[in-house]
Amino acid sequence: MENNKNISGMDLNHLPGMGYRCLNDKSWTMKFASKKCFELTGYTPDELIDNRVVSYEDLILPEFRNELWYKWQVAISNKTSIALEYKIKTKEGKIKWVFEQGEAVFSENGEVVFLKGFISDITEQKKTAKEKGKLQNQLIKSQKMETIGNLAGGVAHDFNNILSLIIGHSELLLKDVKDEKVKMSLNAILSEASRTKELVQQRLSISRNKQFHKEPVYIQNIVKEIITLLKKVLPKNIEIIQFLHNCGMVMADQTQLQQVVMNLCINSCHSMGKTGGELEIELKEASSLPIEFSESDKKLRYAVLTVSDTGSSIKKELLDKIFEPYFTTKDKEKETGLGLSMVGIIENHKGHISVSSELNKGTAFKVYLPLETNATAINNEIPPL
Repeated sequence: MENNKNISGMDLNHLPGMGYRCLNDKSWTMKFASKKCFELTGYTPDELIDNRVVSYEDLILPEFRNELWYKWQVAISNKTSIALEYKIKTKEGKIKWVFEQGEAVFSENGEVVFLKGFISDITEQKKTAKEKGKLQNQLIKSQKMETIGNLAGGVAHDFNNILSLIIGHSELLLKDVKDEKVKMSLNAILSEASRTKELVQQRLSISRNKQFHKEPVYIQNIVKEIITLLKKVLPKNIEIIQFLHNCGMVMADQTQLQQVVMNLCINSCHSMGKTGGELEIELKEASSLPIEFSESDKKLRYAVLTVSDTGSSIKKELLDKIFEPYFTTKDKEKETGLGLSMVGIIENHKGHISVSSELNKGTAFKVYLPLETNATAINNEIPPL
């Protein structure tokens, strides 16, 4: 009769996992399993031994079976021990990560008598490692943004010096010039210089956790303004389709939010290229968030802005990178890579953004902004839609 002790004499029933001996076959036919296999798999030793109810192979998720078999055969051939991580499915249908350490026992003539080892549940360790990795990624992102903030600050300082000269001299000239055409040109210079100063500040906001000048605004007003502008400048081969619903108010910096909406729309237009296509802009309310944002306050209602296109899709392996500063899929001569990273502004508005892309069907960005229940809007009344 098999006992419940390993070679060193340690009682396997007191260890947090399953000690085993099995045949070297693809069913992993168990000849011995310690009592703790019930905690690990949901099956008793009697149910596992000799595959009476289920084989251990049946517990291993299919995508791991061939790899495990191959690694075991290599270890046997080299007469080395083995350490493996893989997933199993318990009797209750629960998926667990397990860690297996084992080795083969050979007869005097070098034939495999059986395999022996120990299997433990590492699901919680895997979960902790994943969370740690997520925190590390957030830290790296924060460090990148801080570096870019310092760089942007220096660039902005130089630009502001130049723009101050342009604005100052233009204002002086306006006092002396009487020709109306010259005045119009000077006013145009002043207008563009002032707008450029705003853009510099918007670039700075990519990486700084600055407090924007937030006020209660109707986001549909902002979206409608952008659509009106886009209709004037987009090529005729791009059709704008809009589904705008009246939403409540959001606390936002209007200039920053305008920049986000504009960047999303322009990037969608770029993805359609010379062939053109459909730019769809939808705005509606939602009472909940997708699972990926489950840590957020579920009691809030959200304004959901969707900007989608029928252009070229984004490769799956690039989806996690597109919001990184300076990352771009375009030619370096044509694009700074700052466009999509501007949506980092959304985080400072306590919002969320997601992206989905499907081959030959285009890309869709969704922006979620929490609605304000008690506030008075400052950017006009609710517009008719």
